[in-house]
Amino acid sequence: MFQNTAITWSEDGGKTWITPRLVTGALQQTGCIIRLSDGTIVLIFGRWGQKFMLSYDEGRTWSSAVYVLNSTGEYARSVVLDDDTIVTIHDALRDKASGRRLSALRWKAPPKAAVEKHGFFTPRPAETA
Repeated sequence: MFQNTAITWSEDGGKTWITPRLVTGALQQTGCIIRLSDGTIVLIFGRWGQKFMLSYDEGRTWSSAVYVLNSTGEYARSVVLDDDTIVTIHDALRDKASGRRLSALRWKAPPKAAVEKHGFFTPRPAETA
């Protein structure tokens, strides 16, 4: 694994964990997971730009479509508001002209029907060293 985002989970209160599964490709780390009010999981990730993917089954499968939020941010963290609006704060170091250090994005995930058109994939287990 080289700077990927992997997920794992426990079904017994943390006594055991599944083998980590790779969700993103290389150089796509710094993931942040949030849950919408309907149970949808949103993974916001990226290096040199923020992207996101969605899961409707507790992270067992993920949207094949990768959605782009911006092309400059790094190290994002997100929160979801009561109305399912997502606020993402990210490092804006690449925006040196403005002198800003942080930028904020306010956005909503696409509807499930739009995501389903592109299909889903099952993350592969991460190889251990």
